[in-house]
Amino acid sequence: MSSCKKSNEKREWEKYCEEKKKNEHIIERYCYDIRGETPNYDLTFEESEKSVEECWKYRQEQLGKERESERGYIPEDKTEAVAKSEWEKQKKRNRLLAIEQRKERKANWELKMNSPVHMFSKMIDKIGCRCEAEEMRAGKFCDTCTLIVKVNEYTVDLFKRASQGRTSDN
Repeated sequence: MSSCKKSNEKREWEKYCEEKKKNEHIIERYCYDIRGETPNYDLTFEESEKSVEECWKYRQEQLGKERESERGYIPEDKTEAVAKSEWEKQKKRNRLLAIEQRKERKANWELKMNSPVHMFSKMIDKIGCRCEAEEMRAGKFCDTCTLIVKVNEYTVDLFKRASQGRTSDN
């Protein structure tokens, strides 16, 4: 890759990071602290490139394994050759395993969609807002929005305490 293209990508990365940091919600930062993680926009350009490359390699390995299990085992050379009936059995086992893995991925996805974060998000979407633009300009908000502001303040406090290693019981 040319050094000019690389420097352009680096500038774009730095611009992206600045924008993400500027728009970061305090709860996001607390969550990273609680989990002991570093957000991607706190990484250097080089660290980010390495992380993306590792993710890409891992994903390619997983895809390769998945394809291999769906295809069935194919011997590399004559010394590995097995009887056709044995090969057919192995191929069937691999297909069944691939089906089972797909079912497990689907079950995992459904679990994630029913996690507390998603459930809270769905609840907020259902509640909705009854505010009218003219009333909002006048500083008047519906009861739901008034309560959501208080929920937000309380939530920020909870996350702050957790990120500092304190619980809400202290």
